Amino acid sequence: MISINISEFDDYDRESIYEFVTLQEEMNYEIIIPKVIVATDDPPHAVFWQYSTAAYAGHLLNDVSSSFGYLVPSANKKDYFKFDAKIKDIAKFADLLYLITAVYFAVHETDEIRKFTNDATDYFGDAFDSIPYPSTSGLIFIARAYLD
Repeated sequence: MISINISEFDDYDRESIYEFVTLQEEMNYEIIIPKVIVATDDPPHAVFWQYSTAAYAGHLLNDVSSSFGYLVPSANKKDYFKFDAKIKDIAKFADLLYLITAVYFAVHETDEIRKFTNDATDYFGDAFDSIPYPSTSGLIFIARAYLD
């Protein structure tokens, strides 16, 4: 399994990420998204945003995977979001990895980031009407607990 902490890719462009993932012989990935907001120190809306955004990122990772799992970290600890995925479409995975990295580390908002944010909001809003539950329901439930 190849472990990727997205903070290590913050200065990669789309082509560099694509090159990295296509050079790997492994299709099993552990994707780590740092969790910098802690419920005991930060406002509830910040915790909500962090969990709902991670939930949507996980949902998108699930879509490019043949096997998927994730860790639900405590809202009260500085930790990380961890997603395990067996990738079935490496090109889509590379694009997604670039997008997730851009969402978390971009200095300027782009149309692509704005779309991700809007889609994440829609994903959260639709999550409770979804049967079966969405692929990242554990993160959605924590996000909901911090919704103002």
